[in-house]
Amino acid sequence: LFFVLACSSDCFLKITYTNGQENDNKRMEKFFAFFWGSFLKYKIIEVFVNGKCFNYVTIGQYCVYTSQCQGGSICTNNYCACPVGTVVDGSNCTEVGKCWSHQILIDKICYDKANVGQFCKYDQQCQGGSSCISMLCTCPFGTIIRNNSTIGQTCLYDEQCESGSTCTSGFCACPSGTTYLNNWCVGSGHCRPDQVYVRGLCYDKVDFGEFCYLNEQCSKNASCITNRCQCPKGMVITNGLCAMNSQCYEYQVSVNGICMDSVSIGMKCAADSQCIGQFSSLVFNSHILSRFPKYTNYTDGDCQTLVPIGQYCSYSSQCMGFSACIRSICECPAGFEQFNDVCRKRS
Repeated sequence: LFFVLACSSDCFLKITYTNGQENDNKRMEKFFAFFWGSFLKYKIIEVFVNGKCFNYVTIGQYCVYTSQCQGGSICTNNYCACPVGTVVDGSNCTEVGKCWSHQILIDKICYDKANVGQFCKYDQQCQGGSSCISMLCTCPFGTIIRNNSTIGQTCLYDEQCESGSTCTSGFCACPSGTTYLNNWCVGSGHCRPDQVYVRGLCYDKVDFGEFCYLNEQCSKNASCITNRCQCPKGMVITNGLCAMNSQCYEYQVSVNGICMDSVSIGMKCAADSQCIGQFSSLVFNSHILSRFPKYTNYTDGDCQTLVPIGQYCSYSSQCMGFSACIRSICECPAGFEQFNDVCRKRS
């Protein structure tokens, strides 16, 4: 039998607080909970404060009194938040630096460590030399998952191994001085004419708008921005090369000769080059929006909504318009001011 205990004037098992203090009803509730524990499972869903019933709420939800807040949080600016010196850890507040052994502390929040193929948000979460790419821990370009320092399949003779590998300790592996790249063992510095050699690996040279990993892959003064070869901010394509455009401000980009403001994830845009983030633009219902899911911050199993300047926030990653979460409100950082819903550097 499951019984939800509601807060009402005729319910003697309710938890009752007066000015935030527990009274005899609280102790009575504890007694009956113990007495009926083996027969009845119930859940307190409300708290009685100053003559009124209020719902219990979790971290980040709206509140009126601290007695509503769960997980060790307190009611600050009408929202349950962790006290100073603690951070959000699941549904509870934990002391700063007190993460579990399977977690890592990033920006005062405990995140689970992740292996290759598992969900991630930051590179620091990823184990085994992997990096967080598209929210999954992935081996960096030019590397593969290694097992006991060997790669490939088992072998007995060199002749069995393909792609320039040799049979080493019963496994096909790249010889000393070579690197496994695109299913081939490539010697240091021996790249094809259409490739560039960077830190021991060969990368394909790419043109404007094409996928890239490093700036060195991009030609014509372009840079690798959000994995695409593009002209850096303040530069435009002139005679096939990226050149400075003195007409645009530093917070603008030139699109077909027109200066347009750079924007953050979730804000309206007209071209990919305006978008600052890990994703390009997306046409949706005839409107071009900076591409990202409806929710931008996945923390401890919850999706955190994007928040405009001046609204309540829990994380800076929620804040739009290049603002930051300061005292639980999205505000422009020091040295910046709000202009057209975007934080711009003071002139």
